[in-house]
Formats: sequence, C-alpha cells, structure tokens
Amino acid sequence: MTTPAGRAASRTAPVELELTLRGVPIDEALVHYVRESAGKLSRIAGPAARWHVRIQATASGARPSYEVAIEVAAPAARISLRHADPDEFLAVRDAFDLVNQQLDAPPEPVASAN
Repeated sequence: MTTPAGRAASRTAPVELELTLRGVPIDEALVHYVRESAGKLSRIAGPAARWHVRIQATASGARPSYEVAIEVAAPAARISLRHADPDEFLAVRDAFDLVNQQLDAPPEPVASAN
C-alpha cells in the first residue's frame, strides 16, 4: 500500500514524501515519526529534496523483522539505503540516522581526467 504522506508538521521543513507500507498495518504514530524524521533532515538535504520511504515486514525465522528503504533525491546528493530491525520504529530511526550520516559526510573528491 502506498500513501502520500503529505507535508511535515510546521516545526520542520516542508517535505515531498512518499511512504510505502508493505505488510505493515497503517499506524499513524509511525507515519508521523517518518514525516518528522524526513522533515528534520530536509534542513540538511534542502527544500527541493524528494523522499521515498518504504517499510516492509519480512519473515526471518520465527520472528518478524522490518526493512526500511530510504531514497533521497536532492540537488546536492542522492542517497539510497536499507536497514532492518525487529522493531519498526527502531528500523526507521536507524535508517534515518544513516541518511543523516551520509548527508553530513564531506563530498567525495571527483577524479580529474589529467
């Protein structure tokens, strides 16, 4: 199921966010958490950043797990990553922490053609 998550709350920057839930029941607290997290990082990524966050329930043995995939398309960076955890909120938190680390990292030098 894909839901347009809309814009983040007024305390954060406006965000173009697409949230996809697969095998995960719609939980307004989780949706709000994703909006807030993307809104906070939009200050770094820039107002033109587009976010696609996918949360998918996966079966790993007897215990369910949640995989979070985040794609950010911003003028200064393109980021795509995945993170999994048995708790959906921790999976989202950790995935956004990884995005934050990548946004804060200095850009890699471009090799010259000399």
